[in-house]
Amino acid sequence: GEKFLLTCELPFTVLRKLTIPIPCDRYYSRPLVALSMALSPLWLVYYFRAQFDINLLTIGDRTWPQLAIFGLPLISALLTARHAPSGDVPMRMLVSVPITLWGFVVSATWLDEIADQLVGLLTYFGVLCRIPSTIMGITVLAWGNSLQDMLACVTVARKGLSNMAITACFA
Repeated sequence: GEKFLLTCELPFTVLRKLTIPIPCDRYYSRPLVALSMALSPLWLVYYFRAQFDINLLTIGDRTWPQLAIFGLPLISALLTARHAPSGDVPMRMLVSVPITLWGFVVSATWLDEIADQLVGLLTYFGVLCRIPSTIMGITVLAWGNSLQDMLACVTVARKGLSNMAITACFA
């Protein structure tokens, strides 16, 4: 049962790893951070198209939005791959803070997409089971909405920051 679920989750885990840059001291991998910075705009193109029906590839008549959306992360990825220290040496704050903020923005879009898909799935099962939408909203969907908070806390705890995870549960 658990192996089957892990197998189903594997493609999404790989996609998240390839699109969310994480420059932490203990988990830092220069090639992975550079690759995730280069690939994160592709995820954002999908996300904005799916959530808001905005095509980031065809914004306006000018090319500067596309250059900003793809060029800045790609240049940052190339600079990271070329000039960032290897995993044994921590990144300087001047470099790691913008990468971390970018990773936060990208991970927030992942959480939003996962939560929306979960709520859509639960709503579908509610319609199949003929459960009124008010009951679904009060019970099951409220739980589904708080699931993203639980996932964030579990992820933080697995990274070895259990105090932060416990604090986030009450904040």
